[in-house]
Amino acid sequence: MDQALLNKIKETVLENLDNEQFSVEELSKNVGVSRSQLHRKLKLLKGKSVSQFIRDIRLEEAMKLLQKEVATSSEIAYRVGFSSTSYFNTCFQSKYGFPPGEVKKLKKEEVQRNNAIEPAKSKRPTIQKTVMLAILGLAIIIPVLLFFFISLSNKTNERPTSVAILPLDNLTGDADLEYMAMGMQDALIGELGKIGRLRVISKTSTLRYRDQKFFMKDIARELNVDVLVEGSIFASGDSLRLQLQLIDPFPEENHLWAQEYYQDIRQVLAMQNTVIRDIARKIEINLSPEEEARLAGTRTVNPDTYKNYLRGMYHLNKGTTEDFEKGMYYLNLAIESDPADPFAYAGLALGYAITGHGPLQQEEAMKRAKAAAQKAVSLDENMDNAYTALAMMNLYQFWDWDSARTFFEHALKINPNNEMTHSHYAWLHHVLDNGEEAIREARLAAEIDPLSPTFANNVGWIHMRLKDYDQAIAEAKKSLKLDPDFPYGHFVIGYSYLFQGKYEEAIREHQQLPQNDDFFKATLSITYAYAGQSEKATALLDALESKSKETWVHPLILARLHAALGNKEEALRYLEEASDKKYYPLPWMKYVQLFEPLKNEPRFQTIFKKWNVPS
Repeated sequence: MDQALLNKIKETVLENLDNEQFSVEELSKNVGVSRSQLHRKLKLLKGKSVSQFIRDIRLEEAMKLLQKEVATSSEIAYRVGFSSTSYFNTCFQSKYGFPPGEVKKLKKEEVQRNNAIEPAKSKRPTIQKTVMLAILGLAIIIPVLLFFFISLSNKTNERPTSVAILPLDNLTGDADLEYMAMGMQDALIGELGKIGRLRVISKTSTLRYRDQKFFMKDIARELNVDVLVEGSIFASGDSLRLQLQLIDPFPEENHLWAQEYYQDIRQVLAMQNTVIRDIARKIEINLSPEEEARLAGTRTVNPDTYKNYLRGMYHLNKGTTEDFEKGMYYLNLAIESDPADPFAYAGLALGYAITGHGPLQQEEAMKRAKAAAQKAVSLDENMDNAYTALAMMNLYQFWDWDSARTFFEHALKINPNNEMTHSHYAWLHHVLDNGEEAIREARLAAEIDPLSPTFANNVGWIHMRLKDYDQAIAEAKKSLKLDPDFPYGHFVIGYSYLFQGKYEEAIREHQQLPQNDDFFKATLSITYAYAGQSEKATALLDALESKSKETWVHPLILARLHAALGNKEEALRYLEEASDKKYYPLPWMKYVQLFEPLKNEPRFQTIFKKWNVPS
């Protein structure tokens, strides 16, 4: 049926080839399909818009006429429905790589090459000539073989094939079911990311292509990927229909594969596994025996449980306080409907770990993260998010570096494309003085989520802590290119200038920080203190001290400000308070240059031992 539709479309276009006014509306009317249905069908089957499909048919006919030399290129342009010869020339060159005027010339050159073959010599070669020819042949073959084997060995060092799964179109007609489209995209990304020889872009970086139209080439360049997956999802009751297509965007947009999947939601995991195997096969990735075994699973799910899980993760990933609470609510509903489903436990574990990644309610959140994560991995050992949550708990709450490393490595063994795991693993390496590994993990997170200003800036932040200030500035500027208002980009750039003694530049950067936040307000004040403007710094310190008597102010903020102003005793007092309560991010304070004047103090040495980090 699909091929019959394509034939009908092509016949209709050819019948109206010289009609430059022939429109998409006329085409859809002639083939008996609505414009929107026609667009979706051509996108699925050919990876092209309707207008692009019409244009390509016109250009193919133009090429046939040019090769036959029946008319000039200008005349042929009008024959195939182009009203402008300049536009025809532009489209022709874009499709074929050379202008229409070159067709005749290229054809003549091809004929000349075919006629240039010399007749064979009738004379039998002598033994001496035979030996010389053999030597000459070896002289040619050996370098070719060497080049082949060198190229073959170099292929093992090439970057892995990279894929981006774009947001799925929600064809249900119900905006409330957007969570289904987003959740299915997230699930496919997560499962595809478990294939070790792939680099799979995170969902966060693909979201900007959801509601806007971009050329596939531009998306691929921006995300730095080799192939793209796009598609749509339709849900009705407990039935799912998934339409996917694989696109190679270079050098010309090429439709590699299209497939429709129909399944009851109870079998959604089996359907996802089939999709992953199909994609891997089409991009010629050989699955390992372990990957094959994992994708052979056919576990069924409870429809209500899975829907609540998708709803939960949909809200959790939005990042707002209100959505976070909604997300945790739906994840708990999922557990109530099926206490044996591991996905909701893994989602809860990661949610609680993210909540505990900070000074407030840290201990309680991490306890809940631990309980949910342990339950998830007891139900399914392939829950990488659960292992990531356990790693974060040991990293930020218990300062158990060995356990954190074990859980991070286990999570990455399951899913080497989990950007959250790489990002937090970078900070473990950093606190353990593994600078190169820290930078490597931070860069991997930024490659998997290339449009995230946070991950781009983390690379700069670690460079700043390692006193590589010029590189820190360069990396932090990348985050501002992604989001000009991203505060932590200005934070890193400002401190890098500050520690280079460039006070005016540092003040200019830190003045762009939001001043309704104690942390950023203190950062500007510290910069004033270093620049010799102690009155401004002292005024803010007094305001924060007064505030701390009425509400909670992070003691490390006050410790940093006192240290910048040279108040050693007060700085040490606040460091002790933070150490007794294991406030985040205390262990990383060993890199803060503000505390350099304190490091020879016996009292500081006592505090430092509590952090359990290398000297």
